[in-house]
Amino acid sequence: DDGMVSFQEFKSFMQTLRTDHGEFHTANLIWALFDLDTDGFINEIEFREILRFYLGHDATESHFQEEWALLDCAGRGKVTKELYVSWLRLSEHPVFRCHAPPTASPAAITLDGGGAGWD
Repeated sequence: DDGMVSFQEFKSFMQTLRTDHGEFHTANLIWALFDLDTDGFINEIEFREILRFYLGHDATESHFQEEWALLDCAGRGKVTKELYVSWLRLSEHPVFRCHAPPTASPAAITLDGGGAGWD
């Protein structure tokens, strides 16, 4: 954490800019910066860094576990961007919610672990 953007962070960011064709939003930028292995998922380690970024400090372990349980409610150990965006939208914490992209249909928001990316 030297305040510098690593090559891997830059590469991930550039890949997202090239592949996201929808409305650009903070959620996409954050996803690009923290999906360091560019596998299309955020794991527990990557999410810990996302939470630290949003809060501006390390979360307590209990707060981290609470948020991770809400996000990874299916217990898969990793989540899709769709689940991440749903977590942002449904969060009771305004710091998270304000980074959610606008939704076209409120009925489409779920945190059930389903959706694209799970074969």
